[in-house]
Amino acid sequence: APSLKKMPEGVWIQFPDAQTFAEREKELLQTLADSDGSDDVVIFLKNTKAVKILPPNLRVFADSVLKEKLEAVFGQGNVKYVGIPIENR
Repeated sequence: APSLKKMPEGVWIQFPDAQTFAEREKELLQTLADSDGSDDVVIFLKNTKAVKILPPNLRVFADSVLKEKLEAVFGQGNVKYVGIPIENR
């Protein structure tokens, strides 16, 4: 059986495919720009199940403010915090 890789922790943002991500990447970086912290940003492409972690210089502070902002731009169902207890922030 294939070993279950642990899901990378961080801010997951789902896009339908690589093309959509490419089209909206600048918008994403602008949305993340004023959040600065140590949480990874994880891109998930729905059609290929590809997972891409953005470089360390693009890490964010994953709090409820950032989550609401991302949900407003990319849709509530496309933003997920994995392994981050927001309540404690």
